[in-house]
Amino acid sequence: MSNNHHDTLVYRLAQMLIKLNQGEKLEPQALAEEFGVNLRTIQRDLNERFAYLPLEKTDGYYHLNTAFLGKIGHPSFTGLHFMQFLAL
Repeated sequence: MSNNHHDTLVYRLAQMLIKLNQGEKLEPQALAEEFGVNLRTIQRDLNERFAYLPLEKTDGYYHLNTAFLGKIGHPSFTGLHFMQFLAL
């Protein structure tokens, strides 16, 4: 994979994490349009790459369990470590 692909992937995943952490409800098709990717890509992000998160799905929208709002973030998820983790 090229660096540009990784940069795009990391940016998309980071933006999605920020939205979730702020309590937004994410609609997969809207995310696909926003980031210019296929719907299947967003579904993979939410269901596989974010499998460690306590995500809930209500009426087609994904959101973070309210007990975890504002708590996503850890010193080890910064810089290169964060990018490597998300790219798995």
